[in-house]
Amino acid sequence: MKVLALSLILVAAAQAQERRGAPASPAKVSRGLIVGNAISLGLLYLGNVGTAVVSALVASSQPGQTSSLNGLFIPIAGPFVALADPRNHTPLAVFALVFDAVAYLTSLTVLTVAIVVGSSKLAPTAWLSPGAAGAAGATLTLRLP
Repeated sequence: MKVLALSLILVAAAQAQERRGAPASPAKVSRGLIVGNAISLGLLYLGNVGTAVVSALVASSQPGQTSSLNGLFIPIAGPFVALADPRNHTPLAVFALVFDAVAYLTSLTVLTVAIVVGSSKLAPTAWLSPGAAGAAGATLTLRLP
């Protein structure tokens, strides 16, 4: 939750800065998205490592017991690896691991798009135009230069 709140704060700050001055260039917007999502990925990973360390410490205190969350040491793929262990199939564990996986994939997707758009200077343009002659409604057009 803290990671998502931090991401929302960074996005809101970038939007507020854009409203104050001239519209930000695609490179500036991409830089903000890159930094925000890199921080999100880093905080998610640190949370996963902390959880895996605590789980390993608890498991090592019991003879013959191994941690079921060792997969969380793997960046990005960790929640998927941990879900493969049948010991993590309680409803709360499944919810937490799926939420973690979705947060990872969301941050990674936005980070990838920001890097691609920022490096290639692609600025997608969207506009609404009236529908075809005699048709009701409008058409949304997206153009990538």
